[in-house]
Amino acid sequence: MMGGAVGALAGGGMLLLIVLLVGAFCREMGWLKEKRMGRLLKCLASVMGACIVYRLAGALMHFVTYGPTGDVTEYHIIFLTRELTEMYRALNAPFFPGLLRGVFVYAAHGLGKMLFDQYLLAGEVLAFACVFSGTALIQARLDGLIGEKGADQAGFLALCLPVSVFLFLPGWGPVAYVLFALAFFILGRWLPRREYALPEPGYGLLLALSSVLAAVMVYCLVTGRLM
Repeated sequence: MMGGAVGALAGGGMLLLIVLLVGAFCREMGWLKEKRMGRLLKCLASVMGACIVYRLAGALMHFVTYGPTGDVTEYHIIFLTRELTEMYRALNAPFFPGLLRGVFVYAAHGLGKMLFDQYLLAGEVLAFACVFSGTALIQARLDGLIGEKGADQAGFLALCLPVSVFLFLPGWGPVAYVLFALAFFILGRWLPRREYALPEPGYGLLLALSSVLAAVMVYCLVTGRLM
């Protein structure tokens, strides 16, 4: 168990370092302004935090229910539905299970080739990249529509919705999310601009409610109630 966790941390740390180096290079070249770089780092921290919480919550529920049958890095053991099981098989031996899922499968399989045949890891990395890209696009557009505070609230609430755990798992969800975000970023320029943010008590209540419902969804996913 410890070896898998250490390997996952090492791989995740390496990929994170590459992302940060690319971001620093873009800033040095003048392609990214310092303020935009700060916004992207804040978005990255939010997405990474949500991903870690979903993973740890799922692992805890799995271990409490079934015992130590794996480790926290083996998401294909922890999160199971018929569709996810099919996706896990498709990542290792690609076939076309549908348009959006097929796009994800072949993109993840190609990435897995570059990660020394770690296809399940590639699926996780690709899902994370889709969520980060989508959230960054949504927040970038909302920054100009409702202001940074409102954009931060909306972006983080989106990551805490009951179905958001599926965005971090292989399937059509991450692809649909990034396509929706791209469409919103392009078309949102014609929306009216009005700075707005939820009052802190209301935002806290919505966040708490979404988090509880998301925990229920993770429990149902881990215990096979969504099969």
